[in-house]
Amino acid sequence: MSIKVDTMLFELAKLRNKNSQYSFKIAAANEALRLTKEFTDLQMIKDAQAQNEAQIILIEKDIREVALEEYDESQVKDLGGVQIKTFTSLEYAEGAAILYCMNHQEKKLQEMVSYKLDKRGFEKIAKELKPEFVTIKEEPRAQIATDLSEYLEK
Repeated sequence: MSIKVDTMLFELAKLRNKNSQYSFKIAAANEALRLTKEFTDLQMIKDAQAQNEAQIILIEKDIREVALEEYDESQVKDLGGVQIKTFTSLEYAEGAAILYCMNHQEKKLQEMVSYKLDKRGFEKIAKELKPEFVTIKEEPRAQIATDLSEYLEK
């Protein structure tokens, strides 16, 4: 083995050994930290926050469901802290869309198909042209306001 490689391997071995010592020190420090009151307090706060976040997800889901039910009955889109917004979605067979683009006279549509359908581009044009194989749906969604501070004052 060459002296140069031997020297480099020696340096690598020293660094790896030092890294192993750091790992041991980190593990020991983590264990010591885990036994402190501050760490226990921090962990309790993190656990409480995680439980709170789970409750937020559940109540937001319930609020969206109730808001959409009320919208279905009243068609009112502004429910205070919840806005109903309508999104358009398209349903179609991708193969039919590719054939449509390939056989259509407009160059814009023909360019949407090379090896794969440009779905975003096709859907933009399909909203305007409304080909018969495309079903266009309006889907209401409930969006909850970020700032709900006014409800804390009630």
